Amino acid sequence: MGQFPTRIDINNAVRNKQCYKHSQLRSGSPIFENGRLLQFQGGFSSVFPFILENDKKVALRCWTSYLQDAEERAKILSEYIKALKSDYFVRFVYLDEAIVINGDIHPIIVMNWADGKNLKDYISQHVGEQLTMTKLAIEFRAMVSFFHQQGIAHGDLQHGNIIVDNVGKIKVIDYDSMFISGFENRYDLVKGKLEYQHPARPKNVFLNPKLDYFSELIIYLSILAYNVHPELWNSETEHLLFSKDDLDEHELSDVFAFLLSSSNPKIRHLTTKLKEFLTEQNISSLLPLEEIADDELDIIVNDITSLF
Repeated sequence: MGQFPTRIDINNAVRNKQCYKHSQLRSGSPIFENGRLLQFQGGFSSVFPFILENDKKVALRCWTSYLQDAEERAKILSEYIKALKSDYFVRFVYLDEAIVINGDIHPIIVMNWADGKNLKDYISQHVGEQLTMTKLAIEFRAMVSFFHQQGIAHGDLQHGNIIVDNVGKIKVIDYDSMFISGFENRYDLVKGKLEYQHPARPKNVFLNPKLDYFSELIIYLSILAYNVHPELWNSETEHLLFSKDDLDEHELSDVFAFLLSSSNPKIRHLTTKLKEFLTEQNISSLLPLEEIADDELDIIVNDITSLF
């Protein structure tokens, strides 16, 4: 394989069935909307909604830049997720020689399509609906608890990588940062979206099971805050609740000040914990969500029962 193609080169190849080397791809087709090829752009890849011959909707994912061990990781993770049989993940296969782009043969990842909205769009639709938002908080807590039990980490938890379906069930997508057993000596290359990551994450060297501890607190606290204080919602930002400036200068942050003065004890408690996290110099010192919010779930469940 030669150098990595540009996104335009990839688009042109995806449009042309003659470029597909795999028979199942040649018999399928990408999806167009108003004559334009549908696609989504990630930091290291382009993703295209695609319909296979059996009318099954999938996503084609093509790398746009070099990521050390990406292909080997993808093969291992494909088998791991298949064996895990968890609804929190999307099954995918790695096709080694799948598409010709500018004369070079490139691999493709074919993922099952995850129906639903990303976390931010879902909250935007349901903010102010106390029961729905409470269920979302519980669902998120259950997912990260499952990750901890399995000794795994997604590595890039953020609103764009969390999909919520129409009954409130969640999945994660994009596994370039994922840690599983056996990845201890693999480098932590994709550091995640800054508004969800601890300031020490850029200095982290190897993948490990603690990669999500900071981002899971950010997300969980944000969901609870929007449930109690829906007036905080702002759909125009590129983050969920906390900006990078909030995390870098939390003592001067209006968001931190507001949450610390909230009438809700859960929000005050978790905001204090978030401030404590920000004083740590290494992500290895962070704690999982269930250890800092162990008694919070009972309170949330009690809140739910009062709504019926």
